[in-house]
Amino acid sequence: MTDRTLAATSLNPTKVLEALSYSTRRYILRRLLDNDTCCSSLCDLGQKTKLTYHFGRLEKAGLIRRSKSGRRVILKIYRRVVNKTLSGSTHFCPEG
Repeated sequence: MTDRTLAATSLNPTKVLEALSYSTRRYILRRLLDNDTCCSSLCDLGQKTKLTYHFGRLEKAGLIRRSKSGRRVILKIYRRVVNKTLSGSTHFCPEG
C-alpha cells in the first residue's frame, strides 16, 4: 500500500476538521497547493516549534506528508485527499 493509498483510506473526519480549525494550518495547506516546499520556506508563518506542531497535526490528519531530501524536510500535500475533503469549499483559507 502506497503512502497516498494509506492516507486516503485512513482519513478520520474528526482529525481533518480539527487540523483545518486553525488558520495557520489552512495557510500551510494553501501554500502547499501551489508547490511542495521545505519547512524552512514557511518560517514567515510563525516560530519553528509552533510550525512543527502544525505540520504534525496536518500529517496525522492525512493531509500532508514529510520527506527528507538531504538535510531538508520537504512537505508534500496529498492533493486528492485535500481536493476531496475540501470539494465545494471555496473559502478554506482566509485572505491575508
